[in-house]
Amino acid sequence: MNLPVRQSGVSMIEVLVTIAVIGFGFLSLLSLQIATLNTLSANNQNYVAVSLANGMGERLRANRDNAAFYNGMATADFDKDCSGGNCNMVEFDVWQWKQSLVGEGQLPDGAGVVAVLGGLATVTIEWTEKRARNETERKSYVLEVPL
Repeated sequence: MNLPVRQSGVSMIEVLVTIAVIGFGFLSLLSLQIATLNTLSANNQNYVAVSLANGMGERLRANRDNAAFYNGMATADFDKDCSGGNCNMVEFDVWQWKQSLVGEGQLPDGAGVVAVLGGLATVTIEWTEKRARNETERKSYVLEVPL
């Protein structure tokens, strides 16, 4: 009479394979989550850049009689403090724009430039976008505003 052979250790191998498969699945989900967060951060910065460029475009349209005075205005070179109300409209607009660009949670290393040529104004915003693995990339957004 043949007795069935008892197998030992098979359940342990099955458990180890299951743990390995589940661990790989969790690591894949974590990688997907990190990629999603990076994409959301980049999209948020793009949205902020578009919004701030449109805001300056509206300021230019509202003050189109003095649009030529905006030409060459760059937030990086603008050091005047207009919080006390001692600025003209153009300086105040650029000062507020600069405060919005570099404000808390806005665009990292954000800078803006306005160029006016004839009846067309070009608003350019640049910032540093942090990518995965601490890589950085300089991004820009350009808006052309007919005056």
